[in-house]
Amino acid sequence: MKVIEKGSGPMAKRGDLVIVNYHSSLDNGTVFDSSMLRGVPVDMKVGEGNVMPAFLGVLLTMRQGSKTTFRIPHTEPQVDGMPKGQALNFELELLKIKEPTGSSEKDRNSILNADLEGI
Repeated sequence: MKVIEKGSGPMAKRGDLVIVNYHSSLDNGTVFDSSMLRGVPVDMKVGEGNVMPAFLGVLLTMRQGSKTTFRIPHTEPQVDGMPKGQALNFELELLKIKEPTGSSEKDRNSILNADLEGI
């Protein structure tokens, strides 16, 4: 994981409604999915939906305004449409936390420890 821009806003927590921009590609440069290329950021509720555990783990380390790059190895549980045996390279930007929740620091740390193993 490499921080490109360090945000100064609040940290994302499980249950928050956030707006993110992301770009994911395979090692050969083929784009897997990209809200950046579509030009439309994505609203998502942190911890819900069809995202890879490592994606969630990275998001939970970010502050509003942050941008980071990271790689999810091919051994990570697959999501629909992901090519089998392929790693994904991500650029992720946390644009805004729209509706913060009250989840605790302890909750975030236990999720991070579980989700970031092997990254």
